Amino acid sequence: MTTLPDPPAHLDPDHFAALGAGFMNAKLVCVAVELGLFERLADGPVSADVVAAATGLPRRGLRVVLNGLAAMKVVVKEGDGYRNGDEAQAFLAGRTSVDVRAGLRMYNQLRSEEHTSELQSHHD
Repeated sequence: MTTLPDPPAHLDPDHFAALGAGFMNAKLVCVAVELGLFERLADGPVSADVVAAATGLPRRGLRVVLNGLAAMKVVVKEGDGYRNGDEAQAFLAGRTSVDVRAGLRMYNQLRSEEHTSELQSHHD
């Protein structure tokens, strides 16, 4: 069995963990935009049960998304309800002249599986 050498001590793999976490955070915001969650929370706080009933989304999955957004400080959890954070209310709820939802929808349409398959076919 071959033993691989250790990487140089001055290099830190945390950079790649941060890149992956950044991707997941961005994906979560993009999914919330696609689901119309920021519009639903614009008059909040609103409970996950109310949002689930209004959208037909599964309550468990919706809570995962809302709690993830709250952890990122995009939405605010107040008791059993959620409301948009200040930036989300300003730019993601469709309530001001500056609306970044279209750009986030475009990013969300980039399907990494399709691009990965295309790159792999050129590599083989």
